[in-house]
Amino acid sequence: MAGGKVLGDYIYNTNVVIEVKGDFPPIFTITVAVVLLALVSDIGGQKRRSNDRQRDGGGKERRRQSRNRGNKLEKSSQCQDISEKQKQRKLRGARKAYEKTAPIVLAEQLKNDAGRRRRNAEMECPESAVPHDGDISQRAISPWAWELDVNVNRYPTEIAKAKCLCTACLVNGVQDYNYASEPIYSQMKVLRRTKCDRKDRWRYEVAWENIPVGCTCANPQS
Repeated sequence: MAGGKVLGDYIYNTNVVIEVKGDFPPIFTITVAVVLLALVSDIGGQKRRSNDRQRDGGGKERRRQSRNRGNKLEKSSQCQDISEKQKQRKLRGARKAYEKTAPIVLAEQLKNDAGRRRRNAEMECPESAVPHDGDISQRAISPWAWELDVNVNRYPTEIAKAKCLCTACLVNGVQDYNYASEPIYSQMKVLRRTKCDRKDRWRYEVAWENIPVGCTCANPQS
């Protein structure tokens, strides 16, 4: 008998002991025992289901409160200036992923080297003087120079961008206008800020920016 047993004049269940008094036929005693045990088991099941619902309801309430707190934090963070770490968190680690790439590394170098920035800005297409050693940006038949792009409403603020030095491609040291020098772009995740109110607070939004990272020789567009 599931959930209990009959011993003499007593019916035993996990939580209940029922004494059966009187002279009853065995079949009657067994029937009563089965009914009572079924009732006790059903009551226990209802209690367990009720407790489960309460636990589930409590979990849902906690999750709802957590979402509300998150929404409040998000709303409050939309209109304020945020720290460097908060900016990195908004980019979800993207800054660390590309901090060793050319646009970021060279931006730091150019920022600290005014002479290099000036020389790069003055560079022209190196016709008849294509070097055979040095950086690939100068040895390419579509050479380029790096310029420092500064935007205070973007994070990172400084990004190095490639600028094609020639309109066409260099063939034997001369520009061949049958071909064109075209920039190569790579997408970078950045934060853009816009004025939120009159209290000098800002709203930051994640965006993708196309960054020229080099130049290549291509057929001109028709």
